[in-house]
Amino acid sequence: MALMRSAVIGSLAHLPNVDISLGGAESNLAIGLRRLGVPAAWISRVGDDPLGQRVVREIRAEGVEVHCGIDPQRPTGLMVKSRPSAATTRVDYYRAGSAATALEPSHLPEELIEQAEILHISGITSLLSASAHATVVTAARRAAAAGVQVSLDVNYRSRLGSRERLAQLLGEILEHTDILFGGPEELSLLAPDAEESAPHTPPARPRLGGPPGGRQARSRRRRRPLGRPAP
Repeated sequence: MALMRSAVIGSLAHLPNVDISLGGAESNLAIGLRRLGVPAAWISRVGDDPLGQRVVREIRAEGVEVHCGIDPQRPTGLMVKSRPSAATTRVDYYRAGSAATALEPSHLPEELIEQAEILHISGITSLLSASAHATVVTAARRAAAAGVQVSLDVNYRSRLGSRERLAQLLGEILEHTDILFGGPEELSLLAPDAEESAPHTPPARPRLGGPPGGRQARSRRRRRPLGRPAP
């Protein structure tokens, strides 16, 4: 996903310019893993446009293994972030009809998920479209069938859909989830008692993380991590 943001305080209606960069928790995770020396792959879909070219180029330049289809009919997803005041941040999504909304199970590479150590997915993808959600479910099922751990970041964004809708969608993935990320409010969507989980208690499936102020989870290392984004 392409990201436009302004470091200057003020409304976008009046700011003279914005900076273009790369955005998305999933791509950020893949890049972070590579900077730590951990192999990572990223699966997504972008438009046949300059923003899509930039997203792919910058992620690939970080050493991430990129599996990204080019959609000639749809644009690359865009997020615009601004600071109307010193105490507030505004985020506007331009994802309706984007290339990522057309993700479908057939876009998942053969054998890549099965060869991974961890499949990481996000609640954002499921809220993009029915086909994108079906892709996430298929990826999780393939991972579970191959004995690959599934990591799920709730990552709720209210502008993309309701809490109830996200809870319904992620409920279809939970049975395959080994590691669950989220803050207390996000985890309460799926597990009301998540805040009471003891971090040093042997976890049941799925493992819950999310103390106030951050996210937390643990896993065993077997093969290679695999990032699964929602641009």
